[in-house]
Amino acid sequence: MKIQRIKIEGLFDQFDYDIALDNPEHLRIITGPNGFGKTMILNLLNGVLNNDLDFLVGVPFKKVEVFFERDYRVEILRTEIDDNGNFSLMIALFQSEKFWIAVNLGYDYYFRPQGSGADYRKESEAYYEEHAAKHGLIPEGRISPILLIHLVDARVYYIREQRVLQVEEVELDSRGKRLLLKEASPRIVKISNELMQSMQEAQNVSWKISNHLDATFLRRVLEEKTGSAFDQIEARYTALKARIAELNVYGLQIKQLEIPNIEEKNANLLQVFLEDSEQRLAPFIHLLEKLNLFTEILNKRRLYHKQIKIRADKGFEFLTDTGKPIPPEALSSGEQNEIIMWYELILKADENTILLIDEPENSLHVAWQREYLNDLLKIIQLKNCQAIVATHSPSII
Repeated sequence: MKIQRIKIEGLFDQFDYDIALDNPEHLRIITGPNGFGKTMILNLLNGVLNNDLDFLVGVPFKKVEVFFERDYRVEILRTEIDDNGNFSLMIALFQSEKFWIAVNLGYDYYFRPQGSGADYRKESEAYYEEHAAKHGLIPEGRISPILLIHLVDARVYYIREQRVLQVEEVELDSRGKRLLLKEASPRIVKISNELMQSMQEAQNVSWKISNHLDATFLRRVLEEKTGSAFDQIEARYTALKARIAELNVYGLQIKQLEIPNIEEKNANLLQVFLEDSEQRLAPFIHLLEKLNLFTEILNKRRLYHKQIKIRADKGFEFLTDTGKPIPPEALSSGEQNEIIMWYELILKADENTILLIDEPENSLHVAWQREYLNDLLKIIQLKNCQAIVATHSPSII
């Protein structure tokens, strides 16, 4: 479900925003001077849609309203409840004027004063109780805010400003000493391994399908009644061969089809054979579209005097114009930023997702920035996504 509008009152106790997000391109650019809350708007959306309550309770704002399709509206009201920095955080979901959920996170969940029996219900809770009474809902039900996402059906994927370095992993031992579990490393190495694993998983699914189909092949041939479908067999065969050739470029182990003679007397056999081949390729089809777009964007318009190849057994492979290999971590910060960002947009984010993108221009040459929106619009169309971008760059704007 896409967002139509976001309203924020009292951000940092000084800014009010009312931003329309519904347009035919499903793309909105947010810009402004430093310190005016561009990134915080993305953070708030991410916090609301991912139920990141730990983040939301720490942000100074009065009210956030997020309006969705089908007249859904999520409202979050943050109200100070005493002079000690305690507050109530109320979350509600409306459809049209129907009240669905109210959750009090003030004295019941966060920042409850220990050993105090005081009643901290203030105007914020009274506001929601008034709506609850009107619609016959008892707020004491304390329904988990996680249900908000299930009811709204809105998923978000956040691409943050810092993309190149993988954050180190640490924990504390029993004495409180800091133990390093994993050193910070170039994130491009991590996503190369992720991609390799995804391709191998698709390969494994295809093999499982093949084993199942092979076991029942003869029976299905004998039961097949082709009818009028024979005239489509040659076209389907040609299309399958082309797809397999594309997949082989990425090192996926798909045997090329070979049919010596396409004759009507073999129609039953051919029909079952092609149906099986199409099912074997099914796990790769959407992945293939993503891989093609990813390599097209990078090789045609992004990597100068270099090219990227993708192999199922290697992940990313970078080469000079003369074919010499380049270690991923030897790429410039701008090149790594580009690769990581497009990887996340094309290969990591799900379809029908709300994409939050913070400062895509970081480390990017002006020429790359000018091409950014056209490529982003292709991804929005391919995945039926909505994108909200915070940027300083006049080239992107």
